[in-house]
Amino acid sequence: MIYHARIAKDATEKQVWDLLKQYGVNPHPAYQAGWGRTSCLTCIFGSANQWATVAKYMPDHLNKVIGYEKEFGVTIHRTLSIEEQVDLGTPYNVEPEVYRLAMSKDYTDDIILSGSWDLPKGAFGDSSGPT
Repeated sequence: MIYHARIAKDATEKQVWDLLKQYGVNPHPAYQAGWGRTSCLTCIFGSANQWATVAKYMPDHLNKVIGYEKEFGVTIHRTLSIEEQVDLGTPYNVEPEVYRLAMSKDYTDDIILSGSWDLPKGAFGDSSGPT
């Protein structure tokens, strides 16, 4: 038997952040970097700012997806290529430690924080994608 718990399904974004703060849960590095939602790094629902951030910090990942657009002759966005989206966006300012943690295969940071808890840059931010 399989059960799925969706305890945040009907919660507002504020309620979710309040719970994370209440229990000292360390936000995912993507939120610390500026993303307003977590998904694939090169998500088809990525905003121009997210694509610009990928271009700045992870160009190999970006170029792979740009190559797919060219190979298949279709863009993942309805009207804009990834390159056009990059040109329209402004990259997030990602601190080196957050970038290192986000790109690491091993998560080494604390899950529960013992000190102060700060709302991450991505909270209430750029969260393009399906709802």
